[in-house]
Amino acid sequence: MWEYLRAYLEREPEESEVFGLYDEVNLFIPACHLHWTLWALIQASSSNIDFDYVDYARRRWEDYIKRKKFIVEYRRRHPLAKNRSSRENTNSTHR
Repeated sequence: MWEYLRAYLEREPEESEVFGLYDEVNLFIPACHLHWTLWALIQASSSNIDFDYVDYARRRWEDYIKRKKFIVEYRRRHPLAKNRSSRENTNSTHR
């Protein structure tokens, strides 16, 4: 993440910026799992490809649940994390 921010910002990122990005990225991981769960269920009913879409959807759903629990627990343990991302966004300029 440090390398990404260094290239994006064209300077050495502050630690708070790295942790802010980490918080934001982790918030969207469950959405990805949920997206692929729904996609697989649609494919299960409409695709002619020989693939176990229902099992794939089940595995993605399980990943969604695990990740969601992780985020809820992380936010409970680190109450400042939920405000860190929004605070960083209001204090920084976007390119």
